[in-house]
Amino acid sequence: MPVEHPEFADYLSRHYAHIGDQARYRAGKKQQLLLTYRDRLPSDRAAAMLEIGPGYGQLLELLRRDLGYTNATAVDLSQEVVDFCNGVLPGSTHYGADTIAYLQQRPGQFERVFALHVLEHVPRDQVLDLVRAIRAALKPGGVFLLEIPNMANLFTSSYLRYADRTHEAGYSELSVRNLLESAGLAPVECFEERIPMNSAKGLLANAFRAGAALTQRLIYKGYELPVPRVLTPALCAAATRPDEPA
Repeated sequence: MPVEHPEFADYLSRHYAHIGDQARYRAGKKQQLLLTYRDRLPSDRAAAMLEIGPGYGQLLELLRRDLGYTNATAVDLSQEVVDFCNGVLPGSTHYGADTIAYLQQRPGQFERVFALHVLEHVPRDQVLDLVRAIRAALKPGGVFLLEIPNMANLFTSSYLRYADRTHEAGYSELSVRNLLESAGLAPVECFEERIPMNSAKGLLANAFRAGAALTQRLIYKGYELPVPRVLTPALCAAATRPDEPA
């Protein structure tokens, strides 16, 4: 990502605070992240993992403190984010004004790279270069895990696309798969975010989402359009760097 992003200087306090992503939601957010991504984490607790754009650091805390991954770090172009995450987990997060350059300096280093709600902020003329840099920073067989607003969701896509003025693009399964494959990542698996069902709120949310998904499938079929596999508000994907030829 290009150097100098004044719009992200106070993004954590200015934007996230408005959408309610506060410290009191931390435990619930970590439960959701664990449920969504736990089957895609490496078995080796010393595996090198990088998160691009850690926000409030919930994933970092989950990986390092809760699950015992000793080599999980993050990079962000906002000093505010870096300071916040290092306040939670000292030494966990590095400042990098140019994410592409940061990745290019670390070829073949990571078993996993995470970018949760990051790609939608990257200008279209730069996003392919960023994903190619992520591929190069992965070890052969390493996995890029990403999460983005789902433009295929008929109820939430417009709000999620335009509620944040720093959003540069929107993606569906088809477009994100094309992006990842164009960068040399394959296979690509798209999947749903998951909500824990260990509370009445979680049970109701899952029941509502099931009904909303059924309604959306009927609408797609009625318009004779391909029915997306993922219809949750967030679209998740896992893309693998192929093993090098023998």
